[in-house]
Amino acid sequence: MAIKVGINGFGRIGRNVLRSAVQNYRMLAPFIRRVRRGRRSY
Repeated sequence: MAIKVGINGFGRIGRNVLRSAVQNYRMLAPFIRRVRRGRRSY
């Protein structure tokens, strides 16, 4: 069974968490919210 997570912010830490989780666990990331300079993009 895969784990579903949401990542709030896709900067250096968010990318590293996603990379590690995909390599070591069966994980899906259906939602990633990226915030840029006060603008939100979904």
